[in-house]
Amino acid sequence: MLQRHGRLVVLLPLLATAAPLAGEPPALLVCRGHEPEWNLRIEGSAATLATLGTQSLAQTGLQGRLQEVGWGRPPFFVYRGRAEASGADLVAMITREACLDTMADTAEGGGPSDYTARVSLPDGATRLGCCTIGPAAALPLADKPSTTPVVATAAPAAPAPAPPPAAGPAARGEITALTLPDERLCRSTGKGATMTFRGQRVNFDCGRWGGDTVGLVGPLTVGTGGLLTAQEAVIDWREGGSAPHPIETTAARVSEITLSDGLTCRFAGMGATLAFEGRRASFTCGMKDGDTVALLGDLEGLEGGFRILRARIAQGAQGFTLVSSEPILVTAPR
Repeated sequence: MLQRHGRLVVLLPLLATAAPLAGEPPALLVCRGHEPEWNLRIEGSAATLATLGTQSLAQTGLQGRLQEVGWGRPPFFVYRGRAEASGADLVAMITREACLDTMADTAEGGGPSDYTARVSLPDGATRLGCCTIGPAAALPLADKPSTTPVVATAAPAAPAPAPPPAAGPAARGEITALTLPDERLCRSTGKGATMTFRGQRVNFDCGRWGGDTVGLVGPLTVGTGGLLTAQEAVIDWREGGSAPHPIETTAARVSEITLSDGLTCRFAGMGATLAFEGRRASFTCGMKDGDTVALLGDLEGLEGGFRILRARIAQGAQGFTLVSSEPILVTAPR
């Protein structure tokens, strides 16, 4: 979600110190937005557009021109570029308007910034996002330290080095949604109080079937083909009605995993996607510290839950590369 403050009186104190001089476009501009995730990195005449969809990650290299239009109110930059294989241009208008990214934390490039981007993609789609500008943004995305894009008097301290990976899962996630074979979506009922069926807690609510509620009870187990096995119950809403429906075993595909740091990972679909270390990017989780986060492979059974690899994926001149991976523990409500 983006919020913009268009009153010039609010912006003037920032412009006096944060904006580059007229006629001197910045060495690097990095703009990003969400739903879907996208990232536009402009370095002089070259630019890279990275987009993250439900099916795959895509990167496009562009060549064009970045200009500052100082007479505009508010002043703005315009970048127009084209990929070699494309017959259409990408046009980005980046204005000096305060922008607030509420869907990412500061370490991900979220929070307040001085620039708002309106981007027209070569396929005709449009994107709205926030931009960072200046020396702090000139580091490669994979190495960029956590910064808040506002005027500062000192450079931010470098983050402490990450500890070496532990032998077992180091981080955590929780299954928050499953999809049944009939495409019915089942949402987690969370850790609090919920209904019970035959003495078992209903862990996932799959909606209504006729006048009854469909839910999943009991533990989840590893099935075949990347699926899990669940116990499906049809809960009759009528007291003293007909004989209760039996609990049946069903296959279920994990469609959403929420990580302990707040990222939400969604199933990437059955089509083409990236693969690293022999494992496909099964779930895409958005951006963290300038890199794409994904979950690789299928869930594997483990005491206390399931194991899967969490990966950081960086974009560069050679495409997408694996920066690091670590096993994490994924649990289900019970």
